[in-house]
Amino acid sequence: PTRPSQNVGSAIVFDQPAEAWASDPERKPVLGQMARKRAQGEKRQGLVVDFAPPAGDIPAAVDFLFDHKSKQYIATTGVDALAFPGLKEFFRAVSTEGLANGLAHVSVLRLDGEIAAAHLGYRTSRRLYYILMADDRPRFAKMSCGTLLLLDNVTHWRAAGLDAVDLGIGAEPWKRVWRTSETLLVDHLSAVTARGRVYTLLRRSIADGTMLGELRRRWRARGARRAMSGG
Repeated sequence: PTRPSQNVGSAIVFDQPAEAWASDPERKPVLGQMARKRAQGEKRQGLVVDFAPPAGDIPAAVDFLFDHKSKQYIATTGVDALAFPGLKEFFRAVSTEGLANGLAHVSVLRLDGEIAAAHLGYRTSRRLYYILMADDRPRFAKMSCGTLLLLDNVTHWRAAGLDAVDLGIGAEPWKRVWRTSETLLVDHLSAVTARGRVYTLLRRSIADGTMLGELRRRWRARGARRAMSGG
């Protein structure tokens, strides 16, 4: 069955001047807060953003991403998604082979010379896909380093002539503040085996209420039979 998904696709599309994007009533006060945090970080902690880290710095940036993203996954969902077999190896390859052929991008935000936030994503000729991002929240939570890095990427890639920063699939509340484009999605479930067909049938009947209705009917019939028999 195909049903509307609870997830959406989000993107910051550069189809309007930066000033118009920044003047959105919901976005404007947050941008003001970020500007103050940036000024504080630059003045007191030597805030620096690097959009082209040297090759020798990439492994440390990827290790930082794995460490802090895993902790954030566990804190929010209870499951470390990066622990699934092959996933870290895949992202490690993206950070080496992908960078070498121009299909990947790494950016790093540092405070006092130390990595405070990092991002690993894909880049095409027209769009940056913002895929894997993490920040050091235990140490720099008040600085909102992850948001500052995202905003710097938006500014950088707008100036570089790209069409958008794609925030990917997900209904996270923070995306609503920044996105200018929303793509509605659907969930589709189909079976290729006999066991899969049974599972699909159960999922469909639970979702549309037919199974629950049948269970209620049988329960009531059972109760009526007991009442008639005095049991």
